[in-house]
Amino acid sequence: MDLSRAQRNVLGVAGIVLVVAVILGFWPLSVTLGDGTSYSCGSGFIHSRHTWTVDTRAVGPALRPGPSSTATPESACPARVYGRRDFALLVAGVAIVGGIIGVGVAPSDPLGRPSRRRRGRKPSRPIARGYQH
Repeated sequence: MDLSRAQRNVLGVAGIVLVVAVILGFWPLSVTLGDGTSYSCGSGFIHSRHTWTVDTRAVGPALRPGPSSTATPESACPARVYGRRDFALLVAGVAIVGGIIGVGVAPSDPLGRPSRRRRGRKPSRPIARGYQH
């Protein structure tokens, strides 16, 4: 399949955006719990709700009473992690759909010339018949 320069550029940009989406999805997230400690929630694509629940049971009694004590792993992590995962999936979807549409819309050959030149030997002149050296 011969692609024009514009189509290759569209695919390159879509590929870069797709890589950014994967990085966003796997980037680890941390939250600050009610007692001021930092807690790693995992990432948008790799996380464990079970771990959040177990850690909340372990840390829950140690939190001081008050408005900030509601920040436990189980309450703080899901919103941030799922929001990051959904954003990464949205960016990946835009990259894929934009790449497909962009390749279809981009001019395949704006000047009507072939996109690749054949290389090889030049054609020789035909030998005139009847004339011999």
